[in-house]
Amino acid sequence: MNSIKSLLFFLLMSSQVVFAQNDTSKCVCIGDDIEAKFSNLLKDFISFDEFNNVLGWELENGKELYEFIFYRDLIGGDNRIVSNYELKAVSYDKIRLKHPSKYYTIDLLPCTKDKIFYLLPLEVSYRHDIKTYLPEFDFTSFDYSPESYYRILKARARIDDMKFLKIAIETGPLQWKGKGKELSMKKFIRKVIKRNKIQLSEFKAKTYQDSIRQYLLQFRKQKVDLTKIALEHFVLYGKKLRKADDKIEKRLRYLFGRWLGNISYASIQRHIINPTVEADIRANYVSIKLSPDMIREWNSVENRPKLDSSNVPIGSTILCEVSNLHYSSIKGLNAYSYEICMPTSEITGTGILMDIIEADIVTNQKGGKPNLNYKLYTQCLVDSIRKKGTTIYEYSPLLTEFSGLKIAAANLELPFEEHIIELDAYNVLLNNKVLTGSIDLPSKENTGQLNMNSIVIVQDNRNNKLEVVVSKLVKTLQKRGLKNVVLDSENSKLTFFYKK
Repeated sequence: MNSIKSLLFFLLMSSQVVFAQNDTSKCVCIGDDIEAKFSNLLKDFISFDEFNNVLGWELENGKELYEFIFYRDLIGGDNRIVSNYELKAVSYDKIRLKHPSKYYTIDLLPCTKDKIFYLLPLEVSYRHDIKTYLPEFDFTSFDYSPESYYRILKARARIDDMKFLKIAIETGPLQWKGKGKELSMKKFIRKVIKRNKIQLSEFKAKTYQDSIRQYLLQFRKQKVDLTKIALEHFVLYGKKLRKADDKIEKRLRYLFGRWLGNISYASIQRHIINPTVEADIRANYVSIKLSPDMIREWNSVENRPKLDSSNVPIGSTILCEVSNLHYSSIKGLNAYSYEICMPTSEITGTGILMDIIEADIVTNQKGGKPNLNYKLYTQCLVDSIRKKGTTIYEYSPLLTEFSGLKIAAANLELPFEEHIIELDAYNVLLNNKVLTGSIDLPSKENTGQLNMNSIVIVQDNRNNKLEVVVSKLVKTLQKRGLKNVVLDSENSKLTFFYKK
């Protein structure tokens, strides 16, 4: 075995870890040792460029780190249409991935080590269905021209030029609307005949559709370039091939919609051009690193942000014990968390400390409606539209495409007058761009609905019960920087959001 392409690792790190005890300023886990094994360079199995294109997430330290990631214990085939693999990745450094939209960074190997290498077991499935129809297709060299889009969409729809043209002419392209399909079709046929110098044989057709079929059969018989006709007369809006733009995207959606649905450049990239990759990541612990602009570690002794060696605030890193850590190139990265360890942290610039009790890691790359009740949040994020007496809420992509920590429960410590009061927060979403959720407000009167003059019962950090007027609590939160706070009187809660 080539010594450059393999390496004998002694005492590699496994994922058996424990949380640090009795120290809220630190969250650490310790790795165990495993037996030595020979390992090969990962770049000999999949190149860095292909890895980057398939993953979509940014590998911290990029190619420099990738050069020294290895793999071992590989099981599986090398079929690049449908393949399943089991392997163990081996790295001399932590493997950190940045979300494509910079919402957070995940460290797949967060535990400290005494030895020199980390180990990460993986189960990976790889599908590239387009290669079933275009075996020579290489997604890394796709040029995004109208001709290339037409070619792959035609292949994915399992149609040829003949069928495409027949349907396109029958339904009438966008530029024929309002002009009369049959008249426009005849002009189109005359133009094709003249441009290609075609001699047509006479034929009888009973229907409009049959006449189209007869024309196309004669075109094909005389070896007319049907792909060129489809592009010039239906896909493009000029004589020359142009770079694909918004107009061509609209035409492709119209022309291929009956076979492929409501397509877009983004959906074509995700579902057709790129391979579909699914991976079960056998990590017991991961950490989520957030920007110090959103939430930062806090020095409770000196009552100020923690600083690194360059006197820059340190973003909070949340250590999570996880299960079912799963990556999908279509759905994103998701995991369930059993235990959370979060260093003492401040919602940046507010003086409000936050501690996460229960949370899951979610990535929603498909969009859609929020999966929690965020109706009130739209008042802060976007304007609602009133139509026929009904309020229709338009949700921000910050919610519909949310990626980050979906927090079921958290504690907030809020400086209030001469006290530090503790508040229970739930249904919280947190990433580098948004923090939003609800605060429970136990009413003194227990009458059900609250108003701004209602009195609620809160507890300070010395376990004293305090009576607080809702309006004062809201003003305090707003002065502290959570300017968008809405009272949900029916459910006895405050809804807030903090956006960067």
